[in-house]
Amino acid sequence: MAKSTSSRPRPVRRPRAANVAGTSPATPVAQRVEIEPGFVGHAEIAGRAYELFLAEGARHGRDVDHWLQAERELLQRRLTSAA
Repeated sequence: MAKSTSSRPRPVRRPRAANVAGTSPATPVAQRVEIEPGFVGHAEIAGRAYELFLAEGARHGRDVDHWLQAERELLQRRLTSAA
């Protein structure tokens, strides 16, 4: 019988946020990552969603809720600051 060649699954790694000049690693991720003014990027939403995940005690299963809430918050912030 042939030996299986499948390997064990790799652990999932959390992406690191870019460290923008003038910020420290203690600065929330949503404030450190910005692509261009008025644009809410994937990394920024992901960072805010992760902050929401941690704020709720790091319980799994609400990833879509956290993502949508982060997207709403960031878009609203951009709309009010542009007005």
